[in-house]
Amino acid sequence: MAKVYAVGVGPGDPELLTRKAERILRQVDVVCAPTGAAEAASYALGIVEPFLDRARQEVLVRTFPMSKDEAELQPFWEAAAAEVAERVRGGQEVAFVTIGDPLLYSTFLYLWRIFRERYPEIPVE
Repeated sequence: MAKVYAVGVGPGDPELLTRKAERILRQVDVVCAPTGAAEAASYALGIVEPFLDRARQEVLVRTFPMSKDEAELQPFWEAAAAEVAERVRGGQEVAFVTIGDPLLYSTFLYLWRIFRERYPEIPVE
């Protein structure tokens, strides 16, 4: 089965990505990147852009508003998790890129919790 990769892209310099992160980014079918506002660019996506092949890979930029209100954010997290789960169930490998460590103060941490609760069959690395 395909899987979801949580890829921490470091502090902002593409040369600081690990070799493993670069390998995953080059091999996956879909790259999902967060942004704080619909009209804003994704900082994480900008870092990994040199490693992507947009002719072959789908890029999903999803909005996660900058808010401390979890009730307001929950629908955005749920929608993104469902969209990623749909891709994985269809056999596509997905990398979710995020600044820094994906499991420490990261947008991905919220999606990871949803995957564990609602999509436990989907492997996350």
